Amino acid sequence: MRKGKKFEEITKKSLEKYGFVYRFRDVSVNPKGAYRVPVPADFMLLRNGKAYFFECKQTEKTSFPLYHIRDVQLKYAEKIIQNGGKYYFIIYMQKYDTVYLIEAEKIIEFIEKGERSSIPVEYFNKHGIPLKLVRNRFKIDAIFTNFVL
Repeated sequence: MRKGKKFEEITKKSLEKYGFVYRFRDVSVNPKGAYRVPVPADFMLLRNGKAYFFECKQTEKTSFPLYHIRDVQLKYAEKIIQNGGKYYFIIYMQKYDTVYLIEAEKIIEFIEKGERSSIPVEYFNKHGIPLKLVRNRFKIDAIFTNFVL
C-alpha cells in the first residue's frame, strides 16, 4: 500500500467519529483506462448542518512544495468558503514526523504573497495545529472546539 493511501485511511477513520464522512474518488475508470477527475477534496465531513472539506497532502522535504496543490483544489476551496463551508489541508511533514491541520485561507494567503515556492514548517507551526496520532487515529477534537467553529 502506498504511504499516501495509508495517511488517507487514518484521516478517514479520524473524521468518522465526528459525523458523516464522504470520500471523493479522484480516479475514474472507463473502457479506455483510468483518468483523473477533478474533485473538491479528499474528504467531506457533515457535522451539525455544516460541511467541512479536507485535503490530505504529504512531503518528504523540509518544507511543503506548493506544486503539490493543484489550481483546481484552490478554486474549489475558495468556492466552498464563499458558500459557508470550511476547507482544510492536512499536511504530513514526513521529515519531522508531524501532521498539521491548516485552514485553506492560510494556504491561499501564503500563495498570494508569492514569496516562496514552498511553505516552511515554521508557517505550519504558527498558522496550523499539529495533530497527534493516537491508536491509529489523529486526535482532532480541538478543531471542533476552538479552531474550526
